Amino acid sequence: MSPISGEVRALIPGMARDDQEIPLEAKLAWSGSVSWFVNGKWLGTVDADSTVWWVPEPGEHEVVARDEHGHIDTVRFKVIGAERLARGG
Repeated sequence: MSPISGEVRALIPGMARDDQEIPLEAKLAWSGSVSWFVNGKWLGTVDADSTVWWVPEPGEHEVVARDEHGHIDTVRFKVIGAERLARGG
């Protein structure tokens, strides 16, 4: 699944968050649909081989992908805000 658990993403200073979307992708051994949730909020349901794009916000996030058979995969990752990156930390 993408992103990878434990990953840290940094927003680029001066670039709109809408232009820095993070791709959410599942890797299933079968076809079907996947429902995507970020921090408990439903983003949508798409074909398993499709990418869902999420507009990032600073903080720690939990992404859940649930397929139509009830299989669930969860990753946790962090987004560092442009302000924090500019300050060096």
